[in-house]
Amino acid sequence: MPKKEVKPAKRVVRKNAVKRIAKKRFLDLDNELALVRSAKKRVAVPPQLRFLDTGNAFLHRVFGSDKGIAYGRIIEVFGNQSNGKTAVALDIAGMAQQFDDALLIVIDTECCWDSGWARKRGVVLEKTVVLQPYLSEAKTRKKEKREAVMMSGLELCDEATSLIERWRDTGIKNPIVLLIDSVSALVPPEQMDVNLTGENMKTRLGLSQLLSTLLRRWIGFFYTHQVLGLLVSQIREKPAVVFGNPEYTPGGKALPFYASIRVRVYRQKIIRPRANEQNIGLLGYARNIKNKAGGREQERCSFRIYWDKPSVYEEFRKVE
Repeated sequence: MPKKEVKPAKRVVRKNAVKRIAKKRFLDLDNELALVRSAKKRVAVPPQLRFLDTGNAFLHRVFGSDKGIAYGRIIEVFGNQSNGKTAVALDIAGMAQQFDDALLIVIDTECCWDSGWARKRGVVLEKTVVLQPYLSEAKTRKKEKREAVMMSGLELCDEATSLIERWRDTGIKNPIVLLIDSVSALVPPEQMDVNLTGENMKTRLGLSQLLSTLLRRWIGFFYTHQVLGLLVSQIREKPAVVFGNPEYTPGGKALPFYASIRVRVYRQKIIRPRANEQNIGLLGYARNIKNKAGGREQERCSFRIYWDKPSVYEEFRKVE
């Protein structure tokens, strides 16, 4: 149907009516605040995302998009024990240091950091900061000797956040990679002074409350400061589950929701040059479960993690 033409007189009446309604509701020209609102308009200009180009298309499809792995995102890497979760996360961190000259901050909650293993994965130790729960020492009043003081997961994360802020205050615009190994070992503040026999529902839910509060603050912080968050998590099983999948990741639902990319790591077999010889590596694959970075979901790529040389990422293949 043809549109009806509006007469000029009606246009003027309509325009004046809109002005009167706006003025009556929140625009008073005599008010200084109204002048500021009418003169300034809020325009959100998001920072331009940077991408880590590793040169491996199979790795990009799983951990990002065709452009590469985007900074400013949170990536969760989880799987069963001895599947290569830490090795895959260290490989990505090492690539970020080699190609983009990034700073690596490692929150080693499991206290199993091995500099030799990290160097084999391509990590530059001179540009790496390792934070552990027992790094701080305090001198007691009664005893003259120094004792190691355990830091909670919240204190560790706050220390990492302050390091990132100080790094940005210096004016250096290099990207930053934050690696947490692992999220399941973070100790909530509620469990710091509680005995093993004195747990209740509040202390058991401490990790989920910690992650929910922490990630709510980190999603905008990482996006603004161009920080790539690599969060390694574990897999647990619920007891007495008959129907459905009994597997879950500790920490509640906060991390699966706030993570832009979720990758599960699988182990296929041990690499041996010949039968009855010493193994030289691990063969497995990574599968993308969630991807909000512009790529497709359920993408897979195979990897070969060697003990004495860099890893190899290639097209997915089944192993019988």
